[in-house]
Amino acid sequence: MLHGVREDRLLLLLVCGSLLFGGGFGCDPVLEGVALRTTSVLTIPGDKNSPRDFYAGFTGKKDPGNAAALLPYPLDPPFGVSLRAGVFDPEYLINSQFADACAALERSDAVEQVRLCLSYEYPAMLGVFSNLDANSASCAGDKAELDIDDDGVNTTLRYRCAGDVAFSTLTTATSAFDAGERWFGGLRVFSLGPRGQIGFDDIRITSAAPVSPTDERLVAYQTFEGFRFTAEAFYELEQGDLAGAALNSSLAGFQLGDAETSIVSGIASFPDSDVEKLLHKTNSSLFKIAGIFSNGKQEKYFKAFPKIADSIVCALEEEEPFF
Repeated sequence: MLHGVREDRLLLLLVCGSLLFGGGFGCDPVLEGVALRTTSVLTIPGDKNSPRDFYAGFTGKKDPGNAAALLPYPLDPPFGVSLRAGVFDPEYLINSQFADACAALERSDAVEQVRLCLSYEYPAMLGVFSNLDANSASCAGDKAELDIDDDGVNTTLRYRCAGDVAFSTLTTATSAFDAGERWFGGLRVFSLGPRGQIGFDDIRITSAAPVSPTDERLVAYQTFEGFRFTAEAFYELEQGDLAGAALNSSLAGFQLGDAETSIVSGIASFPDSDVEKLLHKTNSSLFKIAGIFSNGKQEKYFKAFPKIADSIVCALEEEEPFF
């Protein structure tokens, strides 16, 4: 649990597992005037035979129209969060004006925060800004990519407009991270009005391995890595890369299997928790769907992943108090 922060437990989108792969936010969703569902649009508008682009859609219902999603794993530098955000469905363009979609890094007490945001300005323009300074930029279109990187010394905020090859730097600042602090990555939504919708996709949260970890912290890092590889498998499957998806799903299984083995053998202990059960459930599910990459049954993988991701995120949430 993130202490002192009111949050919906994330990825994803991701960025929690449910955000990335369908469903709600982790184990106990809290959304302020916002509904969440995973949906999709055609990659080629009007062409029903074109692939679908899946994303997590936050739809405004009433004020204040806010939401937050932070993955319950404390990050080690270098760490970061990246995502693609904007208005994915043209139906919501007019009503999504001035809502903010943000990639976020936040300390556990929420006093220190880094946010890189975009705001949709009808018609077909995005404003890009952060909470660190007055720098701003613009992107034509209705979606853009946001990236925050923190190496423990400097924080770099970058964005990429639709159609651009390279990222542009919006600002850099001295890192607010201090050794021993707990920082979490994810996303936030602000001021989403009724009948508006902000979407998130390609949510990635990265972290270095912890230095001299306890056995419990190592298990949590293996669980985090399992989540990260699971996310990559989903994104690659969405792009039709069966080989890449199969590889990353296998890597997820290795990480989560090692984590479960450490608990079963008594190396790591999480008393009065469901960590072992959740990891076992996840590993069993990954094993059951391992063969689908060779027979092209992608739909089964998409359907299975919400439960797999939920189990991983809930395991992370239960592991965090033990180190």
